[in-house]
Amino acid sequence: MCEMRVTLIEDRSGEIQFEEVTALEFKSDSVAISSFFEKPRTLQHTVIERIDCLTHTIVLRRVTEPQLVGDES
Repeated sequence: MCEMRVTLIEDRSGEIQFEEVTALEFKSDSVAISSFFEKPRTLQHTVIERIDCLTHTIVLRRVTEPQLVGDES
């Protein structure tokens, strides 16, 4: 199986871990996460920070303002 581990970094509350993630759907300012044993969840105002294919890990970051792709500010 090729499940992923997803870490969501939030400024105030630290990190949230999602295990056995089977699919991610990226939209303009949100990410939908699906897994085998839980209903899909949508994370608003979230961007990709890092994808590590060797460890099957994706790190997401919650942002306070929507950002454009490639916007480094």
